[in-house]
Amino acid sequence: MLPTVWMGLAQRPNLLDLTVKFPGTRFPRPTVIVPPLPKLVSLKLTDIDPLCYPDDISLLLCESKALSHLKMHWSPRMREAREPSVTLSSYFGRAIALNYKLPLKTLAFHNLYAQHDSVVHDLLDLTVEEFSMISSAAGVGDSADMAFIDYSWRTSPPKTMPPFKMIRGDKVSTTHCSLLGRLKGLERYYQITGRKLKPMEMDGSTESTPHYADPRPVPVESPVTPETPADPSLISLGASYLDNICNCHGSTLRHLLLMPQWRLSSEELARLVRSCPLLEQLLHAIRILDQPHESGLSDKILEKGVQYEECMLGKEAWKRNWTRLKWVGVGDFVFEVHGSEVITETAEDGSIQSRRKVLRRPLDAVKDVEIWSMDRLEI
Repeated sequence: MLPTVWMGLAQRPNLLDLTVKFPGTRFPRPTVIVPPLPKLVSLKLTDIDPLCYPDDISLLLCESKALSHLKMHWSPRMREAREPSVTLSSYFGRAIALNYKLPLKTLAFHNLYAQHDSVVHDLLDLTVEEFSMISSAAGVGDSADMAFIDYSWRTSPPKTMPPFKMIRGDKVSTTHCSLLGRLKGLERYYQITGRKLKPMEMDGSTESTPHYADPRPVPVESPVTPETPADPSLISLGASYLDNICNCHGSTLRHLLLMPQWRLSSEELARLVRSCPLLEQLLHAIRILDQPHESGLSDKILEKGVQYEECMLGKEAWKRNWTRLKWVGVGDFVFEVHGSEVITETAEDGSIQSRRKVLRRPLDAVKDVEIWSMDRLEI
């Protein structure tokens, strides 16, 4: 930005939260040293591109002593052009030189395309509780032409780990799985897919659902087998991740979102429930995801009809006594379970059948439920 804009912001003594989006135009301009903002608590920088807008934020990061939430998003241009023009030392080198550790509680990187730099391990105090790294480090199945840059992060894991309470990312690897096993006390873990759900059209109110005499049970705890095989190396990692989650974080984990390629069996899901007694989102909400680039589950619901799915889920919720479960996601669809409302029907053979009331809801209904809201490629 213009120097006068930064100086104007520095004159605001009560500025606590700042979001800056850098422009993408490229033409020669002098580097501006961004002044510190003494009371700044939260800083979000988006579309960072050193070759387009070379503002120096190192003084801002070093001297803004109240800063506790930092989110940095780099322009995707560098990754698309395979241009490693970013160095973390240019942002944090001043703090490292002064032996100052940023007292951050939240740190997020998005679209970071840079060689591994140990500065990221040195700058963090043991106060970081929430860490997100999206489209930044290499994972299983990534393009080989990114290997030289992205894989450098996998070969240099940190020696000590901050006491993370939340981790959010879109990559999995053996290195990351090993780091997960070194952590203790994780409360929220999100493996985001970045899949954009289609807001399926609502076909009017579904306050009353029709009777079906002989519905087939829906095994909600056993997701459908994918129609196309996933990367075998990705599938094989699932068991190791599940072991570390259950053994290292079972007593503290409250929210969990796993890759859709990892189809948990009923035995694995039962183990997860036993090992993680505090798992709120599994008891309050559950999602069964389509495979990436597929819509098989959603297509099956459209084929059979939404009301049919409501009836089937209602019977399953009654049979399994799911009184606390409120939200069920199947593919692109969202259903609300009314645990206290029971519908009783008479089947064709004269038997009495009961089911819980289940209604299809729009995606906006779960915008505040973390296993939906956190599953996006954004910081």
